[in-house]
Amino acid sequence: MIDIENLQNTWSEHEEKLQKSINLNLELLKRVNVKSARSKMTSLIWLNAITLVFYQVVMWYFVYYTVLSWPVVQFVIAGLILAVWSGIISYGAVKQLKLILEIDYAGPVTIVQKQLQKVKIAIVHFLRMALMILPFHMVFIIVINDILFNVDIIKVADPLWMISQTLVLIIPTVWIYRNLSPENVNKKWVNWLLKGNGSQINEAQNFIKEIEKFELGTI
Repeated sequence: MIDIENLQNTWSEHEEKLQKSINLNLELLKRVNVKSARSKMTSLIWLNAITLVFYQVVMWYFVYYTVLSWPVVQFVIAGLILAVWSGIISYGAVKQLKLILEIDYAGPVTIVQKQLQKVKIAIVHFLRMALMILPFHMVFIIVINDILFNVDIIKVADPLWMISQTLVLIIPTVWIYRNLSPENVNKKWVNWLLKGNGSQINEAQNFIKEIEKFELGTI
């Protein structure tokens, strides 16, 4: 006759060994993937730190340029627009750095995923605000011609050409502003825009997702 008690004990031992093996594999996966995710986010930290330093220098340069250009209206306005834009870029970098440094990689996977998603949304907001300069790209031409060639482009360029350069970019800029939003953060074209400046967040999320899938028993 089959010894039911021994069979149950054997089965329990097998279950215990299997569970230990699963826990060990999960722990190893967590260590490797969390380390990889942290590495990706570290590169994003450096990118934002460099962005912050660069655009702070640019911002204060254009503040200086604006003061020196007084009272020439076109140069003052151009300098102010570029200074404000550089300040917005700097703010975006600071916000991203704050969110990245708040990530608790030792916490539950679901919390880490939420924190990474917050960073991704912040990057999308950052890109949206950065691209708002497109209709005002003529200010770059005004300032560059003044600084490099000492030429007032407003006086020598065709006014209709300058106006058309602004108007032609208004519609695509409005479209980008409306569609580059948190609601579309996981769409393919948004992820394409994040390449180079934000692709790290997608890679980090994938590493954490692998852990989540393992915990749920789907891999």
